[in-house]
Amino acid sequence: MNFKAIVWNVRGLKKPSKHSTILNLVKFHQASLCCFLETKMTKINIFNFVSNKWPGWSFETNHDFIDGGRILVCWNPNLISCNLIEMGEQYMHFKCLCRTSQTVFFATFVYSLYTVLRRKALWEYLALLGD
Repeated sequence: MNFKAIVWNVRGLKKPSKHSTILNLVKFHQASLCCFLETKMTKINIFNFVSNKWPGWSFETNHDFIDGGRILVCWNPNLISCNLIEMGEQYMHFKCLCRTSQTVFFATFVYSLYTVLRRKALWEYLALLGD
């Protein structure tokens, strides 16, 4: 496959200095698929962030499942196609296609919550993905 992915728990994306760090990281590694965890941004601020920093990129968040969202996945649609299959408050599951190699793969991005009961539900879901 001819693409690179970055996953990072950013612990907040509100500071401009963090924006610069992320932009430099994505550019340096030539990443075409990125997942940022714990962004602590509103849905509209994430829309503005992605639209301004990576014009033309696509993205999904799990804001509709948990207040404040926890997971931001963005990708360059010229290099990779990502279709969201399912999401919840702790995960986002995609079917992706690398456009250069035509390789299809699945990607699940996880941000687990703090309680044992919620983590148990996450592990039960993840176990079903393997079936």
